[in-house]
Amino acid sequence: MKNNKFLFSILCAVIIFLALSAIFRVSPSAILRTSPSAVSRYLTAQFSTAVGASVPKNPFNSLVQQFQERELALSEKEKELQQKDAALQGQANERQNNQNWLLIVLLILVSLNFFLDYRGRKE
Repeated sequence: MKNNKFLFSILCAVIIFLALSAIFRVSPSAILRTSPSAVSRYLTAQFSTAVGASVPKNPFNSLVQQFQERELALSEKEKELQQKDAALQGQANERQNNQNWLLIVLLILVSLNFFLDYRGRKE
């Protein structure tokens, strides 16, 4: 009786093996030559393409797309801010240069005033 159950289970396994090899169009010898993990990957890939499972769009599975859109918008805003900052920095540098020239001119005028006062006292 025990021997009959063992033979029956082996017969069922062989029938399932042959049925799967016929369904997925794989020769039984090719299955026996490859590793079990490679066979399982191949069979699951074949099964998933045969089933064609897809999930309709909803707020939860479109989060990645929403995050990418927000990241793109933020990077555009960052570029705009960098351009504005560069323009403001250029204006600040120009203003600083003007102030430096004004200080140099004032220093020259003050020095000229002291020189002329000194020369006028000597005479």
